[in-house]
Amino acid sequence: MWAILIFCFYGTHLNAQQNEEFEVPFKLFQVEHDTLSVNEIIEQRETLFKPKEQFRKTHPDDTYWIQLDFSNLLQQLEQKESWYVWFKNFNEVTSYMLQDDQISKQTLGSFQLSTHFTAKVPFKQEQLIDGRYLYFKVKKLNVRYPISKHTIIVYSETVNYYKENYISPFVFKSKSLTFLFLGVSLIILIITTYIYFINRKTDYLLYVIYVLCMTIYFGRFIFDFYEKSIGNFSFNSFFLSNFLEVLSNIFYILFVKYYLTTTINYPKLDKAIKGITAFLIVFLVIDSAIMLAGDFGLHAVLLEMRAIIISSFVILSILYLSYYFKNTLTYFIIFGSLFYATGSILVFITGHANYLKIGAMLEIIIFGLGLGYKIKLEYQEKIRIQQESINNYIKALRAQMNPHFIFNSLSSIQHLVLKNDTPAALMYLSKFSQLMRSTLENSIEKSVTLAEEIKLLKTYIDLESLRFDGSFSYEIKVEKHLNTHLLEVPLLIIQPFVENAILHGLLNKKEGEKKLTITFSEDINHIIATVEDNGIGRKASKTLQKKSSKPHKISRGMELTQKRIEVLEKQTDKSGSYVIEDLTDDSGNPSGTKVIVKIPKN
Repeated sequence: MWAILIFCFYGTHLNAQQNEEFEVPFKLFQVEHDTLSVNEIIEQRETLFKPKEQFRKTHPDDTYWIQLDFSNLLQQLEQKESWYVWFKNFNEVTSYMLQDDQISKQTLGSFQLSTHFTAKVPFKQEQLIDGRYLYFKVKKLNVRYPISKHTIIVYSETVNYYKENYISPFVFKSKSLTFLFLGVSLIILIITTYIYFINRKTDYLLYVIYVLCMTIYFGRFIFDFYEKSIGNFSFNSFFLSNFLEVLSNIFYILFVKYYLTTTINYPKLDKAIKGITAFLIVFLVIDSAIMLAGDFGLHAVLLEMRAIIISSFVILSILYLSYYFKNTLTYFIIFGSLFYATGSILVFITGHANYLKIGAMLEIIIFGLGLGYKIKLEYQEKIRIQQESINNYIKALRAQMNPHFIFNSLSSIQHLVLKNDTPAALMYLSKFSQLMRSTLENSIEKSVTLAEEIKLLKTYIDLESLRFDGSFSYEIKVEKHLNTHLLEVPLLIIQPFVENAILHGLLNKKEGEKKLTITFSEDINHIIATVEDNGIGRKASKTLQKKSSKPHKISRGMELTQKRIEVLEKQTDKSGSYVIEDLTDDSGNPSGTKVIVKIPKN
């Protein structure tokens, strides 16, 4: 039921608009000096007025007389008592029609009425001069849209009622693109402003100001408060429109400068940007002063000059960037600027502002995507630098590990030489050279397979066993399901724990079997290495170190291993750790030490 009523309502409305809203043909007469009276104009109308198509250009200093001819529309005018002539782009307007058998005039221009301007003139059929004409004397400052391209619409009081109380198809068509532009720009403004407050980068700030200028420039007309306080077509609005347009050009160019880092990447373009920015700033000051002085003819000349210079600059910049292309970011500037330049040129040629709206909207979207892509590149570069830093840190840690291990091994060889145990020393040197070769071969790599790590550990333990006359035994266990050839671990990461177990746990044990057991297993995120010895335990070892005449040394290998695990945590985003447990027998006496190392998987 409601759907039927709505359909009938809008059907009636559209039918009314179709029958009671129409275009009126008109002719023009152009004068440079406004000296003729309306009566003189009427008397000479047959020779003065010409078809509007003959007026290719509009000049702000000229005055135009418009003759509306209702000769073929009289039957339609008879349908309603009151009618309205609608226009909006004339800055100074005086209407002439009959009132009490006399020609009366009324001031109606947007500059003259300011915020009270409504763009419509009420009239009745009996007010037509000679029963068929209405006359208007106008001035037009917008030279981009010549007067010959104007259409003058007449509509009835019924249509006027719909226009004032409902969203008519005409109003929707005229403002729909503005609403779309406003919606897109506001979303981009919110996102980009948020990003700027996070990273505080100049190009984001310039982009925010640029989009804000464009949003105010195109979107201000749809707000009632703007029309009531400033007036959509008042002088203040005209001044603000030109001011915002130049200001947006300045911030657009500066955004390109910082977005592409032209100082480094495009030095010639950077110089051109500095020059065009200085030109626009000077232009903004001079043009503003000229508008305030009321010299709109000179303003029109400056406007055309600026349009030519900016369009030429944009086109030449696009060609320059295309020829000296350096990175993907340039694509966004090229295509965005190309859309904006095309819109500007079409506006300059046709006078239709919608071309500039479409070009600016596409440019804003493309630049927004460009900033998003730049964030991605900056993030990737940050990750690359962090990874490179971590890799260098790992190399530095390995460089510290190897001298530590070599020193201990050479100490062992020295010990055998001093004992005059030549066969043992030679065997030790042979195994030591094998270990050094394997270590050096793997030193370039960030990690080795678990199989290679186990092989190196065996060689190291054999060396220590030779050094101490086979006084301890060892066993390395690997869970059956563990694929040691696929899993990777940092080079010699377990060796410091094995060294501590031998030197401080097993060798200080006076009686009984001395055994070292190393076990490798895994869970979802870790490779788990367990180093267990049946030595004297940590408490007894510390007591012996205190009694020893040699100064106590901090275990450099353990400290470096902790750092290497921390680096792995950053690389894999998985936790790593090692835990040392004191073992006891059934009587509660120390029976050794167990170390559980959790190595994050790559």
